[in-house]
Amino acid sequence: MTTNTQNVLGTFSKGSNDNSAVSLNFCRAGGSNCDKRCPYNGNGCYAENLSKVYVSFDDSLALRETMTPAQICRDALAQLKARKKRVSFFRFSVAGSLPFPSKLTREDRRALASLVDYLLSRKIPIHCPVESIEKQKTYSRLFPSICVRRSAPTMSSAIKSNHPVSVVIGQDITGAGAPAKRVEKARTVLIDYCKKTGKRAGLCPGVKGVLKTSAKCAQCGLCSNPDIDLIGYVWHS
Repeated sequence: MTTNTQNVLGTFSKGSNDNSAVSLNFCRAGGSNCDKRCPYNGNGCYAENLSKVYVSFDDSLALRETMTPAQICRDALAQLKARKKRVSFFRFSVAGSLPFPSKLTREDRRALASLVDYLLSRKIPIHCPVESIEKQKTYSRLFPSICVRRSAPTMSSAIKSNHPVSVVIGQDITGAGAPAKRVEKARTVLIDYCKKTGKRAGLCPGVKGVLKTSAKCAQCGLCSNPDIDLIGYVWHS
């Protein structure tokens, strides 16, 4: 364990009402771990847009890029063990992404697996999003007991997938009444997906209009559920 532990854990507004949901980021939004083939990289990525507003957050993630994945995971594990407050939900990569598989050392892999094992031992739900098929395959092998969910670039890609995916719906809808229309479109698209594929889908309730009151990740847990083949996220800007 590192002598000088860095404060690497954070919280996120959609996680919980009481800051009991925590996150761990390995790089800045659009940073060193982000696949440039991602259609949202530099093109409407939520995290990149937020980083322009919360500059200090972006600066802290830039420093994270100077640490190895093993260092980050060891520091996160130390923080979790020292934490007195209950953790209700854990999310990888609110900003940025998990490291590229080709860059992972044996030490990195061990540290990542140890972190996930600890979370599982405490029965903490884990959301592990990735942006490429390569990462989905690698991290599914590294974390065989959790759901590694790929962010599909299109609905067509999502339909063809044989692993858990998510997709953004409604970005083509603008103008008056757009938020409600996006929610309605998302519902229609997911119902159609279930009928055509026989698979299961869920609509993220973190956006207003999906439910009467938006739900937090700690209350929902859809993204961490491997039995849900597709998660739809309503586009919001």
